[in-house]
Amino acid sequence: WHRLVGFMRDHNRPVIWVTTTLRPDAADSALAEDWLQGRRSAAGPFFVDGTWGAEISDELPHQAEDFSVVKKGHSAFADTALDRLLHNLGVTQCIIAGAGVEDAIAETARTGGRLGYEQFVVEDALLPPSAQLRMARAAAELVRCDDVFDAAIGPAPSVEEPAYAMILVDMQNDFMNNDS
Repeated sequence: WHRLVGFMRDHNRPVIWVTTTLRPDAADSALAEDWLQGRRSAAGPFFVDGTWGAEISDELPHQAEDFSVVKKGHSAFADTALDRLLHNLGVTQCIIAGAGVEDAIAETARTGGRLGYEQFVVEDALLPPSAQLRMARAAAELVRCDDVFDAAIGPAPSVEEPAYAMILVDMQNDFMNNDS
């Protein structure tokens, strides 16, 4: 993630951190009940707003000039301003990495594709690393970090109109420090 995020910044591309935060009682959750309860049974409170677990992991290169989007469900696009943000930034391609491959990554790629974005899921920048990529593969092209670096060789679009953005989904302590 460090190399990918650094690469995006070096090429003046937007870095967007998408996090999930919920009330302690999860009344604002749009997550599938079975999914959420399974994680809460295994790990206790999960994605509770204001807790250490809901924060972006300290080991990641999050910076104040990055963009942040909060979601309540599986897709980073559902009921968030992500589509509007990408449109405002002139983005047409999404490079997606992060946690929750079978749910958040797959749903984000699927929804983004329906909205007209070209989706690339970076398979060597996903958690858990052993996740089944079946659902993500159906919604996006699977690439590796080196593919992203190689594709950017050549003239870059102007800063005002970036063609692609990095979307990092659920890179929060609850996912980064839990096998659930």
